[in-house]
Amino acid sequence: HKVDQIICFTHGILARFLLANLGLNTTLVCSERNSISMYKHTTQKKWNVNFMLLIFVKKITVQFDAYKYDYPIWLRHKIFTVNNPIFYHLESADLSSKNILAVGRLATQKQYHILIEAFALVAKDWPDWQLKIIGEGHLKLELLDLIKTLKLDGSVMIIPPSKLVENHYQTSSIFAISSQWEGFPNALAEAMSFGMLGVGFDQTAGVSDLISNGKNGIWCNTKCWLVTF
Repeated sequence: HKVDQIICFTHGILARFLLANLGLNTTLVCSERNSISMYKHTTQKKWNVNFMLLIFVKKITVQFDAYKYDYPIWLRHKIFTVNNPIFYHLESADLSSKNILAVGRLATQKQYHILIEAFALVAKDWPDWQLKIIGEGHLKLELLDLIKTLKLDGSVMIIPPSKLVENHYQTSSIFAISSQWEGFPNALAEAMSFGMLGVGFDQTAGVSDLISNGKNGIWCNTKCWLVTF
């Protein structure tokens, strides 16, 4: 096909791309979709074969400038920042709404159990507030059991993914993101494009890059995950 450039999405599959590229006169770019702070939370080690093979790619793209400094100095000259595009909307969130919204896969990385447990601590004092989590994943039944155990059936809901997610952005005031790490937190950025206030951990890669503490949201310390307003 006379391809000039090949883009590998994440270095985790880079070895296969390099093998497939042998003998071809193409430029190989690695487009990273996660912060490599993820290695702090996974069993895989940062200095693995695929990571070391980054020395053989022409360019590396990351999603925030701050991510460059997680890479060794001998790779930084080839790293460029490419943010995901987010478009602002004429519609605005209802900031008087007593809905807290979270959107994402029901997976370990998202730490929704922490979000639900935090909500349980304030639910009795603020009974008119609701927490809505939009997503699917292998932890769904476990999270539903946690909601039942904490007696939050009437105030915490897990909602299947929908193309009408914008309706939830417009009818919620706070977007909560409890992830261990992110690449570019698209759902947070989308929620903020509607004017929602973001709440997330200060040390979660990507989250603190979008939330300006005290201006468009609140940082929560990772060691103290109860936020009071």
